[in-house]
Amino acid sequence: MSWGGRRRRHSLGNRDILVVFDAGYGAPRMAYLLAGLPVEVLGPMRTDRVMRQPVPVPWISPPQGGRPPKHGKEFRFA
Repeated sequence: MSWGGRRRRHSLGNRDILVVFDAGYGAPRMAYLLAGLPVEVLGPMRTDRVMRQPVPVPWISPPQGGRPPKHGKEFRFA
């Protein structure tokens, strides 16, 4: 495959690359794996999917002790 000898790089003024998935791929997992790259992920999600918000920072340990939570509050699609 030839790219014509030119390499194009994404710069700050350019729009993000749109990556579209069908039902055979896990769009949420791919969004997680591609985090930090200049891409937008578009794909179907199951209606019963539960998303979680990030853990609030700073997390303050309760007086009775215990480990910090792994997940934040539940996020539901309207």
